[in-house]
Amino acid sequence: MSQLFSILASALIIAVIIIYFRQVVKGDSVPNPATWFIWSIIGVMNAISYFAVVRESLWQSLITLLAATGMTSIFLYSIVKGKFAKVGKLEIICFSLAVAIGVMWKASGDADIANLSLQAVYLVSFVPTIHGLLTHKLREKGLPWYLSLISYSCMIVAIVTHESFRWIALAHPIANGIIGNGTVTIIIVLQARKQTF
Repeated sequence: MSQLFSILASALIIAVIIIYFRQVVKGDSVPNPATWFIWSIIGVMNAISYFAVVRESLWQSLITLLAATGMTSIFLYSIVKGKFAKVGKLEIICFSLAVAIGVMWKASGDADIANLSLQAVYLVSFVPTIHGLLTHKLREKGLPWYLSLISYSCMIVAIVTHESFRWIALAHPIANGIIGNGTVTIIIVLQARKQTF
């Protein structure tokens, strides 16, 4: 059962990456540069750290590897094609905070502490996007965010049903998937409702 939900979560993340990439190309989504830069760097570090935490199951780590690859691809495309929103003070502050937490990650020799540190960086990385949506400086469509929530929910089920379940493995899907993506999703839904009234 765990493997089935891991595969489902990974398939959904692939769909999210493809849909979001198309939205960026068409100009339907305007990504925040700080958020996506942090996601690209931390995504790779998180995939390494997360694999150390759930090393018994490659299937549970697959979603983090796919997400890291997709985020880096979207970041590189957006920077080359000039698709990003402008960089402001908030982006610089969040990036600096992410670097400080990243230093803690590097200094830690403990895989669990390293993994938790990276989840803190992920939470910080959502702040510029949330602020950009609330101030209408960014534009996002809901579908990839909805699918991302479902994907991370599947990941949680995969972790909980795995025979070598460890609580620490839930940090990534809860912080990044449910809290981060969930907050953005709620804002998108509320803004869509305001536009219809």
